Amino acid sequence: MDIQNLTEALENKLTLNERKEVDPELQVLSAANENVDLRSRFEEFRKRKMEKLRYSQGLKQAQPTDRKDPTFKRALREKFIQTARKYIGIPYGKRYLKPEDPLYNSPLFLDCCALIRQIVYDLREEFGFVLPGYNQNFQYDALPVDVTFETLVPGDLIFYEAEFYNPKVFRKQAHDLTHVEIFIGGETGEETIGSRHSNGVVSQFKSYKFVSKIYHNVKHHFKSLDPWLEGICQNHCKLHRWIDQSVFWRPNNKSIFKLEDAVPNCEGALEEAQEGEEVEAS
Repeated sequence: MDIQNLTEALENKLTLNERKEVDPELQVLSAANENVDLRSRFEEFRKRKMEKLRYSQGLKQAQPTDRKDPTFKRALREKFIQTARKYIGIPYGKRYLKPEDPLYNSPLFLDCCALIRQIVYDLREEFGFVLPGYNQNFQYDALPVDVTFETLVPGDLIFYEAEFYNPKVFRKQAHDLTHVEIFIGGETGEETIGSRHSNGVVSQFKSYKFVSKIYHNVKHHFKSLDPWLEGICQNHCKLHRWIDQSVFWRPNNKSIFKLEDAVPNCEGALEEAQEGEEVEAS
């Protein structure tokens, strides 16, 4: 297939939802070296897309015998935290940097919710799923178990509900959630890992408490990671409906992403998505 045909394939075969979908692996691809030829970039995109389809359609059968086993859950929590540490130093977003900034040409950028998605993607074999491309609002709705600060366990997530100083600039979020970080406890008992500042990098912070320049009146929500550790990732909120992106897009028999060994997709009506925009904290 020549370059022209590859371009036509991209334009004709990719649906609007495929183009709009935000996956951690595609973030890496989009920020790749511009010298990579179109054929290589397309083949890499196709490979990653088909890999995700196999996961979302249940073709990866290697699962632990008992996901509720305390030993398994403790080990996965530790992997979750260690994987988060691996991304310390990764910048928040390219659009907030100047060309002369050292991290401007970074191959990867992670904001607060993209960090969570990336970690789960890296550990997809253990979790048994990948997170869809929604922001912190979906992640909140997919973790139904509320805990108190006193009962937080390293690896649990802290969500930030707040009011924007300038609501005309930032769109109102589901549950008014503006940010998310990973609780690790540490020496202070309040330490977190997160991507907090739009012109900063993923960092380990002494406390989950901080003053933002773009939002105020912050309320913290503490969520247990246990449902995800047990392989359960689904919307538990009756107020907000989210499209299951793994079901919403399905390649037909003529698609360049068709899986020869695919199992049938689940049938049923698709709900209207309420997709929140990414929120940049500073």
